[in-house]
Amino acid sequence: MDELVVKDLIDRLIDLSFAEDIGDGDHTTLSCIPADAMGKSKLLIKEEGILAGIEVLKKYFAVLTPR
Repeated sequence: MDELVVKDLIDRLIDLSFAEDIGDGDHTTLSCIPADAMGKSKLLIKEEGILAGIEVLKKYFAVLTPR
């Protein structure tokens, strides 16, 4: 698949994922997590493996938290 087509598809996927929670928000999150809650995560890797999707995740967070 053409690299430009893949980039466009990834951008569209990111747009759709944000659009899903626009409006009255994500109902599961709103019902379980206080609005002022902050968190962080840690990835623990116990075995060798392949971590896929990092480039997409970087783009997602760049849109979520622009500089």
